[in-house]
Amino acid sequence: MGERFAAKGAARGVTTVHPIAACDMFGTKGVDDVAHKGMIARIGGGFYPTGPTNAEAPLIWRRIPAEGLAVWSARSGIVFDTLREGGGQAARCADQGEDDMFADPVQEGCAMNASARKEQLVRRVEFDGDTWLHFPAIRPEFAIIRATTADENGNRSYEHEGAVPAGCAADGTGRPQLGRDLDRAGQASGRARVAPAA
Repeated sequence: MGERFAAKGAARGVTTVHPIAACDMFGTKGVDDVAHKGMIARIGGGFYPTGPTNAEAPLIWRRIPAEGLAVWSARSGIVFDTLREGGGQAARCADQGEDDMFADPVQEGCAMNASARKEQLVRRVEFDGDTWLHFPAIRPEFAIIRATTADENGNRSYEHEGAVPAGCAADGTGRPQLGRDLDRAGQASGRARVAPAA
């Protein structure tokens, strides 16, 4: 995708969502492959890479303070919840216990730069005498999913993956929408059905 953008200038203005890490500083480029100026307009993630202080900062970190890219960060559980609710065709999800913290709109509302603060994603709502944080549900048009095994019906297993909820959350959102996804599976099972519990 990054190479196509460099060659043809498309696609532009993409929004990306990363339930856990967008990349790292130990050799996994992750979102840096597509973090070109103009290609990504908005990005939300569980967290952004950390690593040795003497290592060169990933491209995504260099783009955050440069603006021109709206960047949000929420804890991974919130990102999973918004993906799950989007897959179920819900409009929103709510979380309790993070008021007066980074996710609270009275603080930063998950925004990591001025570009993100222009678009308020998180709202405070009162329900039954308690304060909740309201997050919009996410309905992606396309998902890149890392799995261990995939069959020809689109079932996946995650037995060798370190973050099973990430694949499951993305899997549950892409199919009800356009059914467009790209498997990064280590092996294909062909006609053999992948067991749902795997």
